[in-house]
Amino acid sequence: MKNLNLVVPKTSAIYSGKRTCIVFFSIFVMLAGIAPSVSGQFITIGNFNDPTCLAVIDLDGDGDPDVLTASKTNGGVVWFEAPQWTRNVIENNPAIIWSAQAADLDSDDTLDVVTATFDLNSITWYKGPDWTRFYIDQDLEGALYVAPAYINNDDYPDLFATGFKEIVWYEGPSWNKHVIDPNMQGYVISVADMDGDEDPDIAIATWDSNKVIWYESPGWTRHVVDDSLGWVAYVKAVDLDQDGDTDIVATGCAVNDLVWYEAPAWNKHYIDSGLGWAYGLDVADFDKDGILDVAAVGNVEDIVVIYKGPDWTPYKINGLLDGAVAVQAADLDGDDTLDVVAAAEETADRIVWYKNPVTALQEMQSAPPYTFELQQNFPNPFNPKTVIGWQMAVGSEVDVSIYDILGQKVATLVSGYKPAGIYKVEWDGSGFASGIYLYKMQTDKGFAQTRKLILLK
Repeated sequence: MKNLNLVVPKTSAIYSGKRTCIVFFSIFVMLAGIAPSVSGQFITIGNFNDPTCLAVIDLDGDGDPDVLTASKTNGGVVWFEAPQWTRNVIENNPAIIWSAQAADLDSDDTLDVVTATFDLNSITWYKGPDWTRFYIDQDLEGALYVAPAYINNDDYPDLFATGFKEIVWYEGPSWNKHVIDPNMQGYVISVADMDGDEDPDIAIATWDSNKVIWYESPGWTRHVVDDSLGWVAYVKAVDLDQDGDTDIVATGCAVNDLVWYEAPAWNKHYIDSGLGWAYGLDVADFDKDGILDVAAVGNVEDIVVIYKGPDWTPYKINGLLDGAVAVQAADLDGDDTLDVVAAAEETADRIVWYKNPVTALQEMQSAPPYTFELQQNFPNPFNPKTVIGWQMAVGSEVDVSIYDILGQKVATLVSGYKPAGIYKVEWDGSGFASGIYLYKMQTDKGFAQTRKLILLK
């Protein structure tokens, strides 16, 4: 059995309309001030228009890790060559390229690049080192993501891919197309052995359907892990708690959630429910304590955050990164300490390198990671169920209740002592009339906050 991770660089993807959507959903959450700052050296690898993804890999085989990225507007596909970060153009195409990965697709000991291009419905192979273009598929409607992996145990990598309507895999080297799911809009793919049978399965972020799903090979049976994580942007299949089972870490943009699902029952745990427009993530042991940590970006908060496992204390990396979309852990300078590489769209339009943030993380004192806060419910308007999130700065008695527009209490959702942390509760409005309701959080520490929600039947 081949190593499933041999040709699967870690990448992330983005969605161009997120700021408009945030206004629509009225999600305004601030992480700034919650997390202490990690002061690492900040280096700009290169400027690039609207990057959608990020892969750190030795593309030219010289022993130095390079950086591969692609653009959703007119940037095409480029790679930055270490150590001087010379910019090299693979494709100068004004298309919407959501994903770019590197793998030796023809087993000639030279890395190639494969992309998913949304508006051209194509999965495209650029053969290294001269980057000759070959089309693997020009009929994957709304191609969103591509991930190399060994599926059928031969010497050639295969490809998983997602599109606007289906999830497929291509069998290398002839690239015969096999449909995994003909009725699912997939998004980011993470390849891993989910069930311990030594076959490569896939975890999928589905975006529009708000689902985290994994497909079990060889028959590609669909398993729904969560069907309510608003606009799933990214998934990473990894044994986060190091108990021998493959878990899933995921971000939900519309609900500002960074969560992980504990296998095999898929119990949901919140790492952060206030990371504004939570997007790309990566998992690594940043501080070398033997426990995995999580790095993630907040696209609206314009920040990169390291969450130290296992209690997920957040440490905000210094330097605002406007429109942060992707993050990856990598040792760029070969000093045996993990760095953080991040990509940002909008006014930033660049790839940046945070050098040795772990050093600062180890040296600093932990600050209280939470504040008292009542968050906007999601979805809103809703019918009949909605989710309300809140944070507790310190342990205290807390009451979260629903009131009608006249101020009469109609439901109590939470009442009792809660320790410091991040919480969510669901309200089912099936037995209530349509209209505007109020929900209020009160603690015995003097905190009180009220928000509106709309039940629309």
